[in-house]
Amino acid sequence: MYGRLVAVSTALAAVCCSSGAASSTPSSALKTTTLAVVPGEIAAFAQDGPRLAWMRGGEKCGGRVVLLDLRNRQRISLEARKGPSCTRFGPGGGLAIGGNRVVWEASTLQGNYEFGARAVTAATNDRRNRDVGEIHTARDPQFDTDWPPALAAGDGSTLVFYTLCSDPDLCGTRRDVWSGIRKIVGGRASRLFEVNLPLALAAAGTDVAALEDLYPCPCNYDPRWSRDGTRIAWSRGNAIYVMNADGSSKRRVSGPGSSPRWSPDGTTLAYSYRRDSQALSQVHVVNADGSADRLLTTGSQPRWSPSGTQLSFVRSGDVWTISSDGSGAKRLTNDAQATGDAEWSPDGTRLVAARNMGLYMIRADGTGQTRIVQAQRYEDSAPQWSPTGSQIAWTHRGRVTVVNPDGSAYGTWLKAQIPRGRPDGTRLAFVKWAEGVGLAYVVPSAGGVATEITSHLVRAGSPSWSPDGSTIVFGDNADATYNNRRSAGIYRVAPDGSALKKLAPDDRTGVEVRDVRTGARTGSFIIHGDAHAMALSRSFVAVRRSRTSP
Repeated sequence: MYGRLVAVSTALAAVCCSSGAASSTPSSALKTTTLAVVPGEIAAFAQDGPRLAWMRGGEKCGGRVVLLDLRNRQRISLEARKGPSCTRFGPGGGLAIGGNRVVWEASTLQGNYEFGARAVTAATNDRRNRDVGEIHTARDPQFDTDWPPALAAGDGSTLVFYTLCSDPDLCGTRRDVWSGIRKIVGGRASRLFEVNLPLALAAAGTDVAALEDLYPCPCNYDPRWSRDGTRIAWSRGNAIYVMNADGSSKRRVSGPGSSPRWSPDGTTLAYSYRRDSQALSQVHVVNADGSADRLLTTGSQPRWSPSGTQLSFVRSGDVWTISSDGSGAKRLTNDAQATGDAEWSPDGTRLVAARNMGLYMIRADGTGQTRIVQAQRYEDSAPQWSPTGSQIAWTHRGRVTVVNPDGSAYGTWLKAQIPRGRPDGTRLAFVKWAEGVGLAYVVPSAGGVATEITSHLVRAGSPSWSPDGSTIVFGDNADATYNNRRSAGIYRVAPDGSALKKLAPDDRTGVEVRDVRTGARTGSFIIHGDAHAMALSRSFVAVRRSRTSP
């Protein structure tokens, strides 16, 4: 078997100069010409002017990385037989050439949930194979995902690669825990600029361009309707966002936060604030337009009382209440049990909470609590009251369960999670896992046949009914976050499964251009849509964009 290197033309979806202006100039067609015939499989290929470099797959160590100068047709083998890429895993799929120097990927670690690769470089005038640092190292103990691609680029004296390591146990030292672009000069690598998970990398002259996904984390959780049904709040990444019900006018309204809840009058949001993983959680309130963000107290999981004059929250395993102005904090429980969300009854006299070993009814005046359902373990699904306060739905042992407030008429329906009731109490929306995919369903509150309202292309989590019961919105679950990032987001759908529409986020991709000598920014622009490939010249950046949004 032989690989064949050819010159071909490529259609480009968009061409922009580094200052941000667009050009509609069409690309010219090139005739196909054979440049080299390579025995075996070509695993990676790169070009810099008259010089070509390729990596051969499935070969023995040594001689797999080759540079060809088209001017004199001379081929030079750069991989040493006992070099750093001669591991039992061999070279990977990343390769770039800049002048007479090549950088390539060498796999160093491969497992079910671990992957590691390092950058190796050599030149025609210095064939010593040098390990110049991490390309990427990843560890994910829960999900078996695709590892990030190896990215490298070169042009003339410019040669750069992307490095990613988030685990010092795998990288070696905490100093290596860094994500960004490194440049290679004289066989040594140094940091150029920081960037997280770029989609593509390109170089031209002294310019380096990184194609960035401006929404690298799906993480669209816990969408909540305002009481008048005109707006939706949700947490995305590490902040609270608000948009109109049709998906327009999206805006960030908070710092690091989660679990947003609207005040009954729709003017204010309460949310859990946490500066970083080492800091204590705090209860914050912020106006719906993002103004007047203020701290109420330490704790998490704030919930408004029906009157809007108080909030409940959880601190150190106990349930507390506090006035909406931050005064009068009162502890309702005093046993420091593991506690999920505490939800107010419609009349504001009680709260129900899933706590350690059961479902508890807690009196809002602080006079005590009663366990109404005994459980074998802590359940983390928030219970929800029916509109009249006559029943409570929650998840118990992975099943949707309905119980009366006194603990009677206890009944388990089906294996599912996160039950959410329609405002009129006639139906429940919930999430059910099928073959590893979270799907949303609707079922009559009295029981019956469940109707799937999402497709297998969309992973569902945290369903929420509109106040008039005509629409359900839902966010991401963990499966979407790790395995289906492009379809992740906030969706709306009718209760019969029709009119499925993605509301947020809007797909955007950014291009950032830097000077390889200093790391200073020389240009940047935003592409509306999902771009995933890029090329760079001395004056223009070309990107390939998907025809449709996911």
